[in-house]
Amino acid sequence: MKPTECVRPEEWGSYETWTAEDPRRAHVEGCARCQAQHAAYREMLDDRTIPRGADPKEAAAAGWES
Repeated sequence: MKPTECVRPEEWGSYETWTAEDPRRAHVEGCARCQAQHAAYREMLDDRTIPRGADPKEAAAAGWES
């Protein structure tokens, strides 16, 4: 990764394992675009609302929230 290169979408899954010395982490800290992408990625992972059309009982059993 070049210092000015933004993080690729497939890399966000390993973000939590990046050390403080990892150049990607330093890039994210200084790049508004990458910060927004990371926030969107985290929001996607944290969204546990029941999808439209899903059976509420099945969704609740799978850990989804209403």
